Amino acid sequence: MLFQNKKTETSNKKNCDGVVSYRDLHKKEEVVSPSFAVGKKVWAKKLSSAALKVFFSDYLYLLFKSAANNHLRIVAPKKQQGERCSFQFQSYTQLKKYQKKVRLFTFSTSFTSIFVFIVIIGFQLINTHQGKGATFGWLQTDWNGGADTVTTANHTTNQSGWTKFFSKDIGVDTSGGEMKISGIADSFVTTSDTDFNAFAKTQSYVSGAGAAGTIYAQKPDGGTCATAAECANGWCNANVCANPWTAGPCSGFTVYREDTGDGAHPGQWTWKTSDTDCAAPQCLPVDGYDSLVADNSVDFSLYPARNACKAIGGRLPTRNELLCIYSNKASYVGAFDVGGSLYLASQEAAVNKVLYVRFSDGFSNLAGSWYKTSWNRVRCVK
Repeated sequence: MLFQNKKTETSNKKNCDGVVSYRDLHKKEEVVSPSFAVGKKVWAKKLSSAALKVFFSDYLYLLFKSAANNHLRIVAPKKQQGERCSFQFQSYTQLKKYQKKVRLFTFSTSFTSIFVFIVIIGFQLINTHQGKGATFGWLQTDWNGGADTVTTANHTTNQSGWTKFFSKDIGVDTSGGEMKISGIADSFVTTSDTDFNAFAKTQSYVSGAGAAGTIYAQKPDGGTCATAAECANGWCNANVCANPWTAGPCSGFTVYREDTGDGAHPGQWTWKTSDTDCAAPQCLPVDGYDSLVADNSVDFSLYPARNACKAIGGRLPTRNELLCIYSNKASYVGAFDVGGSLYLASQEAAVNKVLYVRFSDGFSNLAGSWYKTSWNRVRCVK
């Protein structure tokens, strides 16, 4: 018996990516070379413009061509020189499934993007609450048209040449097309001290009575005087105008010409209306003690001595300033009470007591022995 090996007739073909497939002519099946991964995209080692063109071309075919056309394009035995495909599939069924997924993803994403865009544009078109802006100026130089509460100007046609206005105060004059404040003509004659005294005066005084009254300018320091009203600084000392605040050996402040006091207690005041603590803004620390501040804008209504100094533009001296004044009292104008009286300092010694200096011997008790409501001498400084 003779045996003969049966030859298997095969044919092969190469697709557009160089993938070789073998077909057994006696069997209706096609074998793809295992050296290529089926279903994977084949990319060029170096991405070029040609490769990008092929990539986009393949996906456009998947989106808009049928599965049959795409299958033929991939497995066509003859291609033009240099033409390539970017993917391949194991079977026609796999191609259809992949094409369906690509179309679903692409068209759903595109639809969503288009829908969002349409919604945004729709809101812009539907929204009727729109703001409009314009750039224009308004210039009016003539007011001869007078007041008009009915007619109103139009910004498109009355940007110039408009002469009317809505209303004006009685003191505003618009004659001649101009806007100005109306003048009020008046005159008066003063011939007596009664007439002169009816008005506020500064740096002047009236001498004489009735029709014989005469107005004079106040005199500077050193001028002869009969009354304090004749002096610019308000003090006539031995018929000579003088400054009531005297500078002396103690630097940094001047001393008032006399002790300041209540009408019922000449030259004396109480430090406070009650024996209680002094706090800000009236008091702040000075030399280790709470002291009445020098700021005359502060309310000192509860501090009579300090308030009296405020009335003449001064303040209470500190304990150290009082000690300096005591040591140099002969250099300052105005007599001091040296018979054992105590002069109040601006500082408190305790919650209910104050510091002082006795001008008979310069004694000062730092612990304080006099209450804030006690009456004592006051000499202001500034």
